[in-house]
Amino acid sequence: MNSLDARRLRNWIVVGGLISAIAVVVICYPYLLGQATERFGVRGVAFALLGLVAVTALFRRRGMRAALRYGAAPTLLIPLLLLATAVSDESAFLRLVPAAVYASLADACRISLRDGVSLIERAVQFMVPEAPGFIREYCQNLTWFWCGFFVGCSLGTGLLAITGDLDRWSRFTGTGIYATMAVVTTIEFFVRKTWFRYYFHDGPFDRFWSSLFPAEDTERGRQSNDYIEQFRGRADR
Repeated sequence: MNSLDARRLRNWIVVGGLISAIAVVVICYPYLLGQATERFGVRGVAFALLGLVAVTALFRRRGMRAALRYGAAPTLLIPLLLLATAVSDESAFLRLVPAAVYASLADACRISLRDGVSLIERAVQFMVPEAPGFIREYCQNLTWFWCGFFVGCSLGTGLLAITGDLDRWSRFTGTGIYATMAVVTTIEFFVRKTWFRYYFHDGPFDRFWSSLFPAEDTERGRQSNDYIEQFRGRADR
């Protein structure tokens, strides 16, 4: 394994672990919330979550500054909702927390586009160090798509939380959103692969897909081929 492959693998492990941890927390949140409030009370859960937020802010100050930079207003809603829960003893505020999380993600996507390098492009650069520069426009459009997607998640979660339909809120927030994300991500992968025809690794899937959609048949595919050849030529020097 060369240094580039080792770096890519390490970055994929970091990102995969982070996404998995966040997904587990968000998916489990609606199902654990009812049990936690029954056992510890609404205020007890609110104070526990406020303590977790405070500890995270104390020990992860750099990460919290980044979180506030990318999605400041929605991020601040989370402790405010927890404070409102502690004061009012009303569980509806706890059910609104996921809506604030998705609003934060949507705002992070929006703000990153203003910075010139979209959130998706930053993620690609981190996970795929050899990624070509001509993907920028695609990454920007994809970031706008996810911005809208998370806005929809926030609105849907918020409306179900307010209406008090706990079963539908739990299903939508716990599994519905992530099942939809999995389907959308899978479709996007095949669209991207077909659009760019970027077959860098030349593995079994790349060979199969290139037999269906040869890179030489489109201008973008030829551009991808030229970039791969130039990159490998530089790496061999």
